[in-house]
Amino acid sequence: MASYLVEGGERLEGEVNVSGSKNASLPIIAASILSGKTTTLYNVPNIYDTKTTLEILKLLGCTVTKKNGKIIIDSKNIKSQEIPNELMRKMRSSVILAGAILGRFKHAIFSYPGGCDIGTRPIDLHLKGFEKLGIKIEEGSGYIKCSCDKIVGNNIQLDFPSVGATENIILASIFAEGETIITNAAMEPEIIDLQNFLNKMGAKVEGAGTNVIKITGVKNLKNVSYNIMPDRIEAGTLLCMGAISGGELVLNNAKQEHITPVVHKLEEVGAKITLEKNRIILKAPKKLKAIDVKTMPYPGFPTDMQSVFVSLQTVAKGTSMMVENIFENRYKYVNELTRMGAKITVEGKVAIVKGVRKLSGAEVNSTDLRGGAALVTAALAARGKSKINNIEYILRGYENLDKKLKNIGAKIKIEKANINSSIIADGCKIENATIKESVIGLRSVIQSGSNLERVIMMGSDYYENRDDIERLNVRHLPKIGIGKKCTLKNVIIDKNVRIGNEVTIVNKKRIQHQDSEFYCIRDGIVIIPKNTVVKSGTVI
Repeated sequence: MASYLVEGGERLEGEVNVSGSKNASLPIIAASILSGKTTTLYNVPNIYDTKTTLEILKLLGCTVTKKNGKIIIDSKNIKSQEIPNELMRKMRSSVILAGAILGRFKHAIFSYPGGCDIGTRPIDLHLKGFEKLGIKIEEGSGYIKCSCDKIVGNNIQLDFPSVGATENIILASIFAEGETIITNAAMEPEIIDLQNFLNKMGAKVEGAGTNVIKITGVKNLKNVSYNIMPDRIEAGTLLCMGAISGGELVLNNAKQEHITPVVHKLEEVGAKITLEKNRIILKAPKKLKAIDVKTMPYPGFPTDMQSVFVSLQTVAKGTSMMVENIFENRYKYVNELTRMGAKITVEGKVAIVKGVRKLSGAEVNSTDLRGGAALVTAALAARGKSKINNIEYILRGYENLDKKLKNIGAKIKIEKANINSSIIADGCKIENATIKESVIGLRSVIQSGSNLERVIMMGSDYYENRDDIERLNVRHLPKIGIGKKCTLKNVIIDKNVRIGNEVTIVNKKRIQHQDSEFYCIRDGIVIIPKNTVVKSGTVI
């Protein structure tokens, strides 16, 4: 568990190198499975999602070596065609491995993917595409089993230009008999990068970047070295951060043709943009202008830039409108922005943003990858200090974001919890604490400086907000969770317990059995019942 600590109000200025593309790296890493040979990749971003994908490849039987900024994948000795459930659930894009495994082995088993909760992202289009290729699909007990005797090319019409479905069908078709034609295919630059990689490996793919892609089946592939394209979403995010800070930035390793809609919208808000070969130069205006934006499939304005652009609009002069046409649940971060003083009203797929003069620093929680980036963007412009929790979401897609921002003038640092041999449930808010040999339940809050060893914490039934505190009249009580600088050892904590600051619960006298007003001890273990309040400074 980690957080960003950001002190806003600093003008960003200088040069930044854009990392390799997350959304291009993942399908290309998956595609390395197809050859059964050696793949060498350059410019792969060192982020959670690529690490997870490489970990899956290792578990399947691949040898993965990192050396001098390159990643070498040997897929010769793959032993398994089953994607591990625990890793599959970490990120949705792991489903892209299914197409590659099927393409090579004609057999694959995987569970339903996880990832950011930004709305319904069914894999029906992937499965329908597989079926068109002659692959039999069996679903049951949370798993999907795909198998066939042979893959046969076919004409596949996508109901929606899904990037993931387009990539998966391409990968599954590489060794197919005959031709596969995908119509209404996604046209993103990452699809072009995948095509270029596959063709360099010996495949026959054409049409990427258009809505019709043709794959002619081949018999075998060869060793390949490939350089991943720059990350267009990271480039767009950095430009927005520069604009909201009133700064001047030079982005190196950036292709403007990949983010033309973002560049145009930044010019509309008043930024001056100069385009050079592999460089984008931004000079922010004195005051941002309110504009309207609609997300659309490529080449339209990217949905992955929606949240960051809304952050930009929170301090623009006038009223802006954002229309999200891709994912229906991509405004979860808005509640966090309002805690910083933003004025945003969401109705369905439309967000109305009334610009404010200044945002205020606050403690907020990342809700997903791009929503987390939006909170960092807002924090850079806010008055005072902000704390952004759950940055694991952000680390899924941005390489060394804190270091890059520091180098151009931001005041930002990471605060990490030290967690060893413990199980931590989703949705926990853990600050700079040390947790050892413990189980921490859903929605648990553990504040900075606390030390837990052999603790079972049941968590909370809800996230406590300002409205809850006022409604329940608990302003005089500690917040639900464990406060600052607490020491707990051999403790069981039931739900919704409030433990104040500098509390020590270690059973120093080694009492085996005792009943007290607000706790009991059984076999030397201290048990704190549900809804109990433990005052600051308490020693047990």
